[in-house]
Amino acid sequence: MTNMLTPSADTAALTPVRAWADRWLFDTVLPHWLSVAGDPDVGVFVECLDADTQPMPDVPRRGRVAPRQLFTFARAQRLGFDGGDTLGALLETGANTLLTVSKCDRAGFASKIDAKGAPLKAEAKLYDHAFVALAGSELRALNIHGGADLADCAFGLIDDRFRDTDHGGYHTQAGRSGPKLANPHMHLLEASLLQYSVTNAPMALARIQEIVALCRAHFILPGTGLIAEERDVDFSVAGAGWVEPGHCFEWAYLLFCAADALSDASLGEDARALFVRSEAFVEADGLVMDVAGAAEPTYRLWPQLERLRCLATFGKNAAIDPLLSTIIDCYLSRSGDAGWIDKVDASRAPMGDRVPASMLYHLLTAIPVVTRPDATAMLTQSRA
Repeated sequence: MTNMLTPSADTAALTPVRAWADRWLFDTVLPHWLSVAGDPDVGVFVECLDADTQPMPDVPRRGRVAPRQLFTFARAQRLGFDGGDTLGALLETGANTLLTVSKCDRAGFASKIDAKGAPLKAEAKLYDHAFVALAGSELRALNIHGGADLADCAFGLIDDRFRDTDHGGYHTQAGRSGPKLANPHMHLLEASLLQYSVTNAPMALARIQEIVALCRAHFILPGTGLIAEERDVDFSVAGAGWVEPGHCFEWAYLLFCAADALSDASLGEDARALFVRSEAFVEADGLVMDVAGAAEPTYRLWPQLERLRCLATFGKNAAIDPLLSTIIDCYLSRSGDAGWIDKVDASRAPMGDRVPASMLYHLLTAIPVVTRPDATAMLTQSRA
């Protein structure tokens, strides 16, 4: 079982921009969010902070935020973040709340919850369940009580409620047959990779193989080689479709991780090819737009972080510090000390005044890849 903390980063050995990013994330952001964004008594998190990085408890909570935050703080602990007893209580209570309060019996985990974790909207979504599985697997790696049960429950519900036995793949929403979305499948791949790294379970490896095959056969667009965000229920093309460069980078990284798990060199080359094609969307300052070809493009923080992770993964080291500097200038240094700008427009002017909790997951899965390289090994090299 992978439950040992990795050493904290030696920031003296990092370039100045990487050292700044690591200190900002681990010494400023994580302690502040731990203190204001989560309730250790019930294990529920706020949806966002305001521009002054204070909690906004009245904003409705999506069910996916709780497991994303649980994964993020558990991963932070594995990377050396010391949250003390507060973090330990939050992780254990959060797992218990998801299992006993936020789950609607066999219907699955609620898509919207209240401040105590109780369901407000019972519809079950594959995306949310993939993050519950991811959180449970990370908690399992730390031997957090309830982590294994949470992961097993989520994966069981995914197989029972979402699997499409007629056409393959997984439905976007339980009990409904409709267009299949690439993004929930991608996060299920992510959760399965983590499950495999922690448990070495054959069923996890089989699910990795299944989703990789689906991606190669259906989600990678012929001609462009980019990721189609949507397919019809039978995996035929759903309309003209659209491309999100951030998701292309995210798929490239996870396919590269899957290549290691499957010992599949050709898949590694496919992942690299997808990364190279995605680089075509990079603009002069290193940023990529949210949706390719948008008439009025916007630029959220998370696609830039996914590109950053890919630069490190595919050995483009010379481009890392310039992109990280741009990320800091555009997003990380223009809000409160423990906050960030979520989105900018084409002129790089900030859009919106909320700091979404869901972004912390992207920060924690990207920045340590360039400041604490053991992060990638957690997904691809550790075996139970």
